[in-house]
Amino acid sequence: AGLAGRAGGVAVLDARSGAVRALAGTAFSAPQPPGSTFKVVTTTAALEKGVVGLNQQFPVTDGINVGGRFIANAHDEFCGGSFSQSFAESCNAVFAPLGPKIGAEDLVGTAERSRFTIH
Repeated sequence: AGLAGRAGGVAVLDARSGAVRALAGTAFSAPQPPGSTFKVVTTTAALEKGVVGLNQQFPVTDGINVGGRFIANAHDEFCGGSFSQSFAESCNAVFAPLGPKIGAEDLVGTAERSRFTIH
């Protein structure tokens, strides 16, 4: 019901233990790479490192070139604006450049503290 007929998946985790409590949609039937779920980790690392501020403004665009590769927003949608708004809209054009600014070591460290396993 929360997906309102859109494709996607929902995973419910126990915040204390990390145990999976429920899976629905593609979270259950077709597990995918973390994708936008990882934006929570990126946000945490970027805020901790001072790379971004909640009210910082970003251009409204349909994607961005990072390291010679164009990364589009979902459905080629235009998004941007404040960082808070960009987070709410899961805006790839804002998040893709944050990884290099945060740095691999800090981003991996934040992911591991968030219980992601990095291989």
